[in-house]
Amino acid sequence: DLFLGYSEKDIGVNLMTHDPDGDGTENGYFMLAIAPKVSAEAATTEIGQTFTFVMDTSGSMAGDKIEQARTTLAFCVKRLKPQDHFNVIRFSTDVESLYPNPKPATAGAIQEAMAFAKAIEPAGGTAIEPALVSALKQTVPKSKPHQVIFVTDGLPTVGMTDNGSILASLDAVKPTNTRVFTFGVGFSVNTLLLDSIASKGRGRSDYVKPDESMEEAVAALYTRISSPVLTNISIEYGGARIYDVYPTQIPDLFRGDQIVLFGRFRSGFSKPIVVKGNVGAAVREFTYGSGGAKALALDEKSTSPLEFMPKLWATRKVGFLLDQIRLNGRQPELETEVITLAKKFGLVTPYTSFLAVDDSEFQQNSPPRDDQPNEVLLNSDAIRGGDGRSRRPMAASAPKREAEAKAKAFKDFDASSGEGAVAAAEATQDYKESNTVKGNATNRRYVANRTFEWKSNAWIQEGADTAKATEVKAFSTDYFNLLKKFPELKAVMKLGERVVVKAGGKTYRVIP
Repeated sequence: DLFLGYSEKDIGVNLMTHDPDGDGTENGYFMLAIAPKVSAEAATTEIGQTFTFVMDTSGSMAGDKIEQARTTLAFCVKRLKPQDHFNVIRFSTDVESLYPNPKPATAGAIQEAMAFAKAIEPAGGTAIEPALVSALKQTVPKSKPHQVIFVTDGLPTVGMTDNGSILASLDAVKPTNTRVFTFGVGFSVNTLLLDSIASKGRGRSDYVKPDESMEEAVAALYTRISSPVLTNISIEYGGARIYDVYPTQIPDLFRGDQIVLFGRFRSGFSKPIVVKGNVGAAVREFTYGSGGAKALALDEKSTSPLEFMPKLWATRKVGFLLDQIRLNGRQPELETEVITLAKKFGLVTPYTSFLAVDDSEFQQNSPPRDDQPNEVLLNSDAIRGGDGRSRRPMAASAPKREAEAKAKAFKDFDASSGEGAVAAAEATQDYKESNTVKGNATNRRYVANRTFEWKSNAWIQEGADTAKATEVKAFSTDYFNLLKKFPELKAVMKLGERVVVKAGGKTYRVIP
């Protein structure tokens, strides 16, 4: 299924809700999507912003890397708008700024930046802390968002080298309207440091592998964030009692992009939803609906439950928890929560890599074939990718490869540097930003608000009393009567002809 929302307002909001057990005891799930109006006239209202490009020019950048750095800088400064301000900072053993503070993006200033980029040469060590402090201490226009794009290919070797000290130094100077986006080039980077910097800077971290283009990666992000629409966003959730919302910090909204939030609610959505944020220095407020999820829901004409929503929420939460563990160290309570969610929803994590199994284990039960549709798309990220880079859509045969790739990516979860550390960082980011539900090749399934595990040659619902199960032959009269009595079991029976499921207070064993 593909869900699309359309609104005539400058900022559109769509709400989708899912109550897994009706009037039962389990709380509901929601998805809130915020998107700017797509029109030619709307583009003229874009606010300007300030960019600071911070580039590593240490000795390890020699060769192709420095050429890519020059080309990347040229690409970015050429696309600055007249209402923008900007600066360029290069660092190695020392730190050098093009200007003391960002200047308006005039034709003359852009020419100076092009000359500065052309003249940079690789030499010396890697002074990460002084370079970032220089960027954050600048005097910038208060009415404009400040985007710091930080590119490095190495570990800190000059000045502060301890992660904690560097982060404390940045905390002391970071202004509230600044966002920091980090790019680690190659595998000799400290992923924990770069991810922490991006997290504290309310930006994101990306990694450019040896066989990838730095220019393409930075250009994709730069293009994505070049047109801010609404910043410093806050939401009043229509009187709903909401909790466990991800991402925990609401990102800024840019032209051509959208914000997608997943969370839980105990009750509510009985009042209009209010979205507040900054358009330049001005505070704007947008009100939606007359109250109630129905007034805003994309699914108001749908009669089928939105069962993909719990797994999407769980994927986002697992990504958040894994990020906290990577950056702050192992914490038993967080690890236990990851394992619980992963086992319930069939997610591969560093602690549940055993869930990734070969399809041959299920062949006797005829599970959903790889060529069957198994993906729900919520937005263009399924094709464009969360990092904004163009990529081909994932084929329907991807679940098995996806599970295996995740298990491999999390193999070096505790590493801070190296190829394994980059893979773990990217896998964690993928969960944090997940907007799609895919089929999977694990030994656990979450179907019809139930968790099933493959064991004893059958898909057995968690908590089912197999000893007291009533046998029902697949495709028999009793089988179809069961589906008629409990329509929600239609989704369960797609698992195959060997299923043990609970319904109406009884347990049923479906046999071939």
